[in-house]
Formats: sequence, structure tokens, C-alpha cells
Amino acid sequence: MIRGKEVRLVGEKGEQLGVMPLYQARDIADKAGLDLVEVAPTAVPPVCRLMDYGKFKYTQTKKEREARKGQKISLLREIR
Repeated sequence: MIRGKEVRLVGEKGEQLGVMPLYQARDIADKAGLDLVEVAPTAVPPVCRLMDYGKFKYTQTKKEREARKGQKISLLREIR
């Protein structure tokens, strides 16, 4: 659901691929076998990145699980 006629494309490793029409960015993503993900929709032109979205979501959930595992839950005990 990327809106806009032109997008600034960032490669998989973070390299700038330039400003190009949306259809051309989609073609590049299809040829590379990657997903076109909108990173900054409020920028002019919107910034899109080539990435494997499934792998990205997996690593994000893995990081969140590790962060939750590291948290300590403190219990408040009251003595009368």
C-alpha cells in the first residue's frame, strides 16, 4: 500500500539506489526476490527499502522474546 509516484530506494545492505518511479522499484524488488517495504512514508519522496520481510519480522520477535526473558519481575511482599 505504498502511495506516491516516486520513491527513494534503499538497497538490502543500506546502499542508496536513488529516486525512481514506484513501478521501477517494484520491478527491482521482484527481480531480487525481496519485498519493497515503506520505511518513511512522511518523507518527500517516501523512503522504501528492499528486504525479506518474513526474515525481518522473525528477527524482531526473537529480539523481543530475548528482551522479555532478561526482565526481572519483582514481587512486593508485605509483612504484618
